[in-house]
Amino acid sequence: MVGIHQSQKEWFAYHINLDHRVRPDHSLRTLHKQIDFTFVRAAIQLLK
Repeated sequence: MVGIHQSQKEWFAYHINLDHRVRPDHSLRTLHKQIDFTFVRAAIQLLK
């Protein structure tokens, strides 16, 4: 389901911080900075 992004770090029982586990040069970090997916939320709102 698409919704407003909320931090889920507190959901992990083992207190694993994924920001510390993913390398700073990992390709997903680059994608996260370069791609704006807000258009997806707008498109889904039109379908409702």
